[in-house]
Amino acid sequence: MYYYINEQPKNRAVAKTQEYIRDLLGLTGISGEVVTVSPARTTEELVEMGLSKKHNTIVAIGSDRHINKVATFLINRKCVLGIIPINSSPLIHQLIGASEIKEAVDILKFRKLKEINMGLIEPNKYFLTQAEIQSNKSFETTVTVIEADFDSYQVNTTATEMIISKNNYLFINDKYKGPNVLKKSWAWLTGKHLPDIESSVLRGKKIKIETSVQMPVIMDGEIVAKTPIVTTLQLKVLKIITKPVRIEEEKKKG
Repeated sequence: MYYYINEQPKNRAVAKTQEYIRDLLGLTGISGEVVTVSPARTTEELVEMGLSKKHNTIVAIGSDRHINKVATFLINRKCVLGIIPINSSPLIHQLIGASEIKEAVDILKFRKLKEINMGLIEPNKYFLTQAEIQSNKSFETTVTVIEADFDSYQVNTTATEMIISKNNYLFINDKYKGPNVLKKSWAWLTGKHLPDIESSVLRGKKIKIETSVQMPVIMDGEIVAKTPIVTTLQLKVLKIITKPVRIEEEKKKG
């Protein structure tokens, strides 16, 4: 039986959407225990309750922030995450392969599992979507990218926006300068240096971001850290339910 965790509704419209989802789950034949986050019952407490009752699937119903919180508490646990987005970003819809609520419910029924990566802002801020550093003014930043144990390089540039994806891609943009010219130097033991390159996307096993002034790091609209930060790629730490191939094929035929 599935265990559903509703986000605490922010308004009547969200509460009505939750009621609609509950009815839809019953009609689809995948109803289960439904609980709702409240000041008296936190997300973590509700997840632990579900695990203690031996549920093997916990479904997060709500926004990116709520989904990310539930996911964080299921990392490396013997439990699958299902997702029904409400007012969520396109990244969440893309992750599960659903464009609207009914489709997300149908996906749960078929239970197609996929192991996914997550991003981590050390020491303990995991994310399913992305983290952002943004400013109205350009700021100087130094980025150290570690690709392997003895293979790293540093980038010095300016930025107004830095976006870190869950797969540890770092997108850098300075809206006042156009394409970034990143000064890239390899930190080999030999001290080897490479010429400047034009780029705006970096990726590594681990990335350290330092800024000339301390900047807030925002995840799902919430400040979760301040620079300097270190981000790492967490490989296949979570199982989620995604769209089966046959549903996609039937959708194309229809």
